Amino acid sequence: MARFKDSPAGHFVYAVATCGTATADGIGVVLREGDVWAADDPLVLLRPGLFADEPPAPNFPRRTVPAVEPA
Repeated sequence: MARFKDSPAGHFVYAVATCGTATADGIGVVLREGDVWAADDPLVLLRPGLFADEPPAPNFPRRTVPAVEPA
């Protein structure tokens, strides 16, 4: 569950996944893993399970083809 975190800019949380969700008014919102949100934002308060107080673990770059090792 999202918790308040102190920072010079205020309280913030991180999106835990990339997904689509909606506000209480039905407005669509796309979250991207690691996005920083104000902890008191209505969406964060409505859907606390989509946010965490720590950033997600680093995600290693993905490749469409294997990396070529130098000879």
